[in-house]
Amino acid sequence: MFAANSEQSGFSHVQYDDDTYKILVNVQDYKPEELSIRTVDNTVIVEAKHEEKSSTQSFNQSFTLPAGVDPDCVRSALSKQGVLTISAPLPKIGNNPDSGRLIPIKHV
Repeated sequence: MFAANSEQSGFSHVQYDDDTYKILVNVQDYKPEELSIRTVDNTVIVEAKHEEKSSTQSFNQSFTLPAGVDPDCVRSALSKQGVLTISAPLPKIGNNPDSGRLIPIKHV
């Protein structure tokens, strides 16, 4: 059902597109105001809590962002079908600050 470039875990799965990291979470049992999405360092935390008179339903999931993904660029969208999509652009290959800096050779 899911593409080879995805990881699935219960309510959610992680997907890597060409230039985007996506987390898809099934939250169809929750209203938008019952959802909370936040980033702490390089982790995305998804929390949901639904309270009724006789019971409470909740979940909490965290996802570690891939190296090089800027937590400030994380966005979310909720579909009418109850699928929460959390996405962030993946770093461009060859533009990774951890890969160092090319030092030109000076000919003397």
